[in-house]
Amino acid sequence: MKNNNSAQGEERTILKLIQDIHSGIYDASLLDKATRQQCVEVFIAEGYTHAQLAQLLKCSEKTISRDMQEIRQKNSIAPSLEFAKETVGELITKARLHASYLMRLARDKDSPAPSKAGAEFLAWRVIKELTEKLQTLGYLPLKPQEVSGDIYHHVLEQEDESYEDVKKMIFDLEQAAKESGGLTKELTDEISELNAQIDKAEVTIKVKKLIKTKKETTQEDKNEEKTNT
Repeated sequence: MKNNNSAQGEERTILKLIQDIHSGIYDASLLDKATRQQCVEVFIAEGYTHAQLAQLLKCSEKTISRDMQEIRQKNSIAPSLEFAKETVGELITKARLHASYLMRLARDKDSPAPSKAGAEFLAWRVIKELTEKLQTLGYLPLKPQEVSGDIYHHVLEQEDESYEDVKKMIFDLEQAAKESGGLTKELTDEISELNAQIDKAEVTIKVKKLIKTKKETTQEDKNEEKTNT
């Protein structure tokens, strides 16, 4: 084995150090405790067992176990309002990114209709599950039908997609699932719920438009009366 002990005092990134340990350039028995624990964190994330780490880092399994205990203590987090806010904020950001990516796939002209419908459905499902999670955490009221429907309609408006287009995508998804034998009860229930929410949102928008039109007509009549008098 080739040891490069002169490199012991040099600054190394953990990844570079791990590469050197793997290749035999660096003697793992020379690692100080803090650096060894950094290596252990990386190796554990890659699926190494304690026995494998002990052999690779030239120490006992008890040492690895102690390292793991200290690593868990170091990474432990006490409950706090700020941590909760940060975690929820990160959850919302990631969910929105995933939903936006799926919506872009649904708008891809080169994608077949079933794929578009699947992406559209999954985008809605990401938003729906985010809504439900925020409800359980107390960030939204416990009104699943109204809240998820409102959020989905908001997405729909942002993407400038008609209700008929979305209904067509849902229909294509259902047909594709039937043909592939993947139309499970869960998926059937999800599709039914989605269609119901779209119908409800569509009716709501139509009613709002009628009310707005009525108000505008009434105002025009009043303005005309004032002009005539």
